[in-house]
Amino acid sequence: MSANAIPSFKLGLLLCDHVPDELAPRFQDYPRMFAKAFTSVNTNIEWQLFDITKDELPTRANICDGYLISGSRYSANDNERWINSLMLFSKEVHEAKIPIVGLCFGLQILAKTLRGEVEKARQGWGIGHKQYLVNVHKTNLLLEAGSKITVPVCHQDQITRIPDGSIRIASNDHCQNFIIFFGNHTLGIQGHPEFEDRYLNALIEYKKNELTDEEYLVAKQSRPRPEDSKILRQVILDFLFRVTKSYSKEI
Repeated sequence: MSANAIPSFKLGLLLCDHVPDELAPRFQDYPRMFAKAFTSVNTNIEWQLFDITKDELPTRANICDGYLISGSRYSANDNERWINSLMLFSKEVHEAKIPIVGLCFGLQILAKTLRGEVEKARQGWGIGHKQYLVNVHKTNLLLEAGSKITVPVCHQDQITRIPDGSIRIASNDHCQNFIIFFGNHTLGIQGHPEFEDRYLNALIEYKKNELTDEEYLVAKQSRPRPEDSKILRQVILDFLFRVTKSYSKEI
């Protein structure tokens, strides 16, 4: 490796679910989905998979340069052993100042870990491609205040109270806490920038019986902006790379 080369970033994927059995014949499982999506913006990632639902937790917080918590069909309020273990590990990572990003369920796990509150949203499902307004600019996030992003979402639960000291970065009328900055090394996003349009459409059909007629119709009529998902993936990786010590020494 040359003196100016940047070493690969070891990213721990804390996997909290798998593609539903009914959709598995048509779609790759989430680890491949994540790898394909994020490699589209940066190939310098060394993935390390931990299937949290099978109690596969890292043996120590600093085994990876940073972590990404996936979404899940479960609720952060479910009293599952692996969810409780994930919260304890997330707290350890946060306190060690190792960068960690939570997506959807992962955002909610981070919020609960840091003493926020998560509830089933009274306004119903957030599903489809939704637009959010960036309210606040942070210097270590590639998002400008006043900009808008349209991102795939699929969630019933929402953060109803953010932890003390956290900052709301983006929101819309349905979801006030879409992007939350928990501190210089911890970030959460309610969306799924790893989802392709084809998979989200299949997921909408899969969940049709759980949705109201209006929720289903709105979801089906929503329009993707793949470039916004790509921007959000870049935001996530840039955040992880910037705050990890090993990367900082190279730039």
